Amino acid sequence: MAYNDLILAAARHGHAEPAPHEPSRPARMAVQRWGFSEAETLGVLADWPALDGALEWQLAERARTRSDAMVHLVDAARLAGAAGAAWSAMGPVDAMRRARTAGRLELALVLGQASHLPMVRAGCWVLAGARSLADAMMILVRATLGEAAPAGAARQRLHLLRELAALDASCILLQREAEDAAQLADRIRTDAGALLDGYAKPAWLCAAGPDSALDVLRNHPGLSPRRLRLTPAPPATCRVDLVVAFPWPDLVR
Repeated sequence: MAYNDLILAAARHGHAEPAPHEPSRPARMAVQRWGFSEAETLGVLADWPALDGALEWQLAERARTRSDAMVHLVDAARLAGAAGAAWSAMGPVDAMRRARTAGRLELALVLGQASHLPMVRAGCWVLAGARSLADAMMILVRATLGEAAPAGAARQRLHLLRELAALDASCILLQREAEDAAQLADRIRTDAGALLDGYAKPAWLCAAGPDSALDVLRNHPGLSPRRLRLTPAPPATCRVDLVVAFPWPDLVR
């Protein structure tokens, strides 16, 4: 399926509406660990954003209720070992392919370099880069779900995460801050140019920030509106959070 078709299909699929008997339930976010101990993972989850109770993080192996989404937390370097054997990371790769087949909302957040992962993989793999896992998840959550929201609202906003998870992609995270709106817009303009100068063009870009900065992306001639998902933040916000997805076709398809 072509990328545009895949994006549109994900958008049409939409998101689950809250059940009448639990309208204010938070979004349940399960975390499957790969290369992390249970204690390490619990330490990570303690620092992940809860959006004032709108998100509820839980270990997948301890979950007693069905989750709304799954994040595969992958320590790629630890799985690959000293020899850098990418085939040792096949566990999360196989899990992501099963999720794709079943149509579940699952994506991977990767600590370490993408080179430690198998080249052939399915689904959406978000690279934390040099950031801490707490900072990486904050960017991902802000870009796709927005700022703090009433309990129950996060589940209604999962459609952007669902679109992202539907892609076969390798994703980078960007966060830009500035002292004023003009400076922030200039930084986003520079980033947009750099993204389009690479060997691969973004297949999907999601950003949250003030309209003055988002307008740079809306009006950029090289960025198709069909590939943009933009969420306005209060005008006083001098920060933009971005998730940029680059195509990484699943060669098994």
